[in-house]
Amino acid sequence: MQPTKIAFADDHLLFRQALTHTINSLPGFKVTIEASNGKELIERLANTSKKDFPDLVLLDISMPVMSGIETTEYLRKAFPDLRILIVTMIDDKFSMLKLIKKGISGYIVKDANTEALHKALNEIATKGSYFTEDIKEKLIESLQTEESNEQQHTIIGIWNSLSESEKKYVILSCSEKTYAEITQEMSLPSPVTESYRQKIFSKFGVKTRVGLALLIAKNNLL
Repeated sequence: MQPTKIAFADDHLLFRQALTHTINSLPGFKVTIEASNGKELIERLANTSKKDFPDLVLLDISMPVMSGIETTEYLRKAFPDLRILIVTMIDDKFSMLKLIKKGISGYIVKDANTEALHKALNEIATKGSYFTEDIKEKLIESLQTEESNEQQHTIIGIWNSLSESEKKYVILSCSEKTYAEITQEMSLPSPVTESYRQKIFSKFGVKTRVGLALLIAKNNLL
């Protein structure tokens, strides 16, 4: 059985040599390409035959000339089937989420032990990806925050698209006034205020005045 071929880019020579030695000692894995930055790695890949082309790339994030993020962007476009494992000291949510969105297969910190590295390599080779539970939790938290921000942006957009009469209707709907009192205060025929209700409930995706009031309050629109 042929070993999983690995290309490794990191600007710290001693770390790169040490990790290469560790990987080569693991059964089923072999580092075939080493580079000091993303640009050098890409040049090496361009001169590698299909037979010797790596199955997996290990990348540091912080590298001169061409960073891990820039290299990831290039590799995902040029070699979409190539799997990428980020090996770095940077352990922040923003960088992690950014790289996951760009299509990395895994993320591991440099102070991880050999067992963790072996597990990461095995899972990427067999399952296609590797993320620890704490990374998954951070990812879910970030996605939820992002989704919440996106939803708020959408709600604000809907609010800004309303006419002044429609905004007045929303404000009155969030009060304790009855529908009859709302119709009277707006000085409009009942069918018109009813059409406002249907239109506004549909736009905001709610079914009741309570749902509308909660949505408006949550997004600080009043």
